[in-house]
Amino acid sequence: MFTGIINYYDEIKFSGEKIILKNKFGNIDIGESIALNGVCLTVEEKKEEFLIFSAGYATEKLTNIYKSKTVNAERALSAGDKLGGHYVYGHVDEMTVFLEKTKEKNSYRMKFKMPKEAYYIFKRCSIAINGISLTVEDFSLDTFSVQVIPHTFENTNIKFLRYGDYVNIEYDYLLKFQRRYYEYIKNKR
Repeated sequence: MFTGIINYYDEIKFSGEKIILKNKFGNIDIGESIALNGVCLTVEEKKEEFLIFSAGYATEKLTNIYKSKTVNAERALSAGDKLGGHYVYGHVDEMTVFLEKTKEKNSYRMKFKMPKEAYYIFKRCSIAINGISLTVEDFSLDTFSVQVIPHTFENTNIKFLRYGDYVNIEYDYLLKFQRRYYEYIKNKR
């Protein structure tokens, strides 16, 4: 489990199916979970200063890992860690498309195409975009937007987004649980 508070971003490399990331965490054990762009992956190998991961076919198909030049990296929570964002599980729900960025006073408004599962998006709800814990600022039938503060903008890969780039989305787990429970109750009647 993660918080959506990114530790660092960096370029990734590929060697066949393997994903390679420079280790800026320091002491990492093989078998640890690391979120890359919000995708929970397992450290399989360590070589010199690099971490090596594998991703399954579903990860390749459903996320932007193999489409990205840089990824946001976050180490999994340990018992007693501070929860600075919201609970992020590293299970990407879907991708959507980045549309535009506008500078507004001391922040950036980032606009995205409304994804298929639009019922999870409404004002002030939590959402993870490329693993970053954010809050939905506004939405319409076709788009939604978030406000990104300068610290987040400068310290994540969100600053590199260009029109048409795909981003990973994970919806708030509590919303998913609530919707699932509602569907269960509705179908029992």
